[in-house]
This record gives sequence, C-alpha cells and structure tokens, in this order.
Amino acid sequence: MKKEEGKREDQRTEKVDGNSQQPDTSCLITPTNCQHPIDGILKEKDRQQTYQFEPHLLVGCDGINSLVRQTLDEWDNSDTNKFKIQFFPSASSGLKYKVLTIQPNFPIEHNSSERAVSTMAYAIRGAFSDSQHSLSLGILPFAQPNEPRTANIIRPPNHKIWNLSDGEKLYAFLEKAFPQLPINQIMLPEESDRFAKSEGEYFPMPQYCSGLHWLLPTKENGGVVLVTFSYIKSKIMM
Repeated sequence: MKKEEGKREDQRTEKVDGNSQQPDTSCLITPTNCQHPIDGILKEKDRQQTYQFEPHLLVGCDGINSLVRQTLDEWDNSDTNKFKIQFFPSASSGLKYKVLTIQPNFPIEHNSSERAVSTMAYAIRGAFSDSQHSLSLGILPFAQPNEPRTANIIRPPNHKIWNLSDGEKLYAFLEKAFPQLPINQIMLPEESDRFAKSEGEYFPMPQYCSGLHWLLPTKENGGVVLVTFSYIKSKIMM
C-alpha cells in the first residue's frame, strides 16, 4: 500500500494480509493523494485476473503490521502521531510463559477423593518463596468435563523452570514445588517431556495507535477505518 507514484502500469500489486503467507487474493490501494477517493486494484491469485475499483470505504483489518495503518501515518500531517504505534511499559512485558496440559478431573491433594471441577478456575500456590523457584499454576475453567485442562506458567526469563531440559527434571521440580499435589496423577510423562522441550513465548510491551479512521473530504464522504489488530498490536495471551 502506497501513494501513487508514476504511471499506473508501473504499479505493483502486493498482498495486504500481513498474517497470511499465501492469500487467495492480493490488494494494493493506490490513492492519487490523501484528498481524493481511494482507488484500488484487486488481483485474484488463482485466476490471474485484475480488477480496478473505487470504493467509498476501506476497512483495514490486515494484521499487526497493517499496511493500511502505515499509509495513513504517511498521509497524516497533524503532528499528533495518531497513526504511529505507541509503546507503554508494563510489569508483564518480557515475562516468559508456557502452557502445561494436565489431566481432567485431577485430584486436589494427596489421598483425597475431592476432584477438580471443570467449570471452576484454580490458582495453586507452590512451596518455594524465592523469585527463581516460586511458582503458581493458573488453571482456567473448561466447559467439557472429560477434556484435558491447561495450566498457565508465567515467570521471569531467569526462572529455574525454564532451564529444565527434560521431562524427568521437570517432573522432579514440580513435585518439590507442589508437595500438596499428586503430580503423577495430574501430568502424563509425555506431557512433561513436551513442556520441557518447548520454547515458550514472551509477553510483548503493550502497543497501540490512537487513530481509528481517516475521512476523505469528498462529496461521497468516503474514508478508511482500522479494526482489530490494525490498531491494537498487543496480544492477549492469558
């Protein structure tokens, strides 16, 4: 997506969907300038057909690296930076997380007949108190009572659990961290090994842009609007 430069035959057609590797269609919006209606080219990948059109409304929903948002930022001369991505510090930024799959209806404690209820959330605190070993399991509710549950583990990058290289070491660590739980009835050996070998992810710094629309000063009252991840770049991971 760019402002029109030179003749139409020199224009390139590029994909708008930044999240898709092989989209069925690709689109290039090529306005003559920011004061006139939007002119676009839509190319069908499979049929190799190209259509020229002039819409009254363009909806930018092309991912966190939105080409629509970037073009609006190029057009904007208000000095407000409303179409630029803004960054804000957060206590969760940089934390590492993994998701552990546990058994449905798992026992709440040793030698107890009480079982976890699928529709209830649980926060299980561990026995360690120092920052590199302390651990909690956040278990969200689940509608299906016989399906596996998931426990979110979120800790700083230097936490002990991220350095456990295999399932046996992870299993031994969890037994010490949660002595109140029968780990062997909660987590399968293959899940322990999978968790230890997985890379995990990190929480990013919250990011967003305040500009949500661009109105074109024409009698047709056309414009551009940004939706979902075109203007919100933060990921919801919990």
